[in-house]
Amino acid sequence: MLMLPAAPMTRLLAGADHSRTRRQILTLTTPASLGVYPVLTIPDELLGGRVRVGFQFIAARGAEWRLVELATRLAESRPTPGCTR
Repeated sequence: MLMLPAAPMTRLLAGADHSRTRRQILTLTTPASLGVYPVLTIPDELLGGRVRVGFQFIAARGAEWRLVELATRLAESRPTPGCTR
């Protein structure tokens, strides 16, 4: 699995002009998409929230299960606000 930046920010404002931001995001995400690799994209808050970017985890073709496992572990390790277990 490979971890790379996916976006130069963690959130987009609704209704704002994102034409410049879109180009930046596509520059980071297009190679994995064109290579037909499975990708999980997450905000940095799930990894501690220190760098204020989005990350993408890229798995080998046919290894989508690794991304599902990672997403499950991240979800289980971080409590959801307002939910109790």
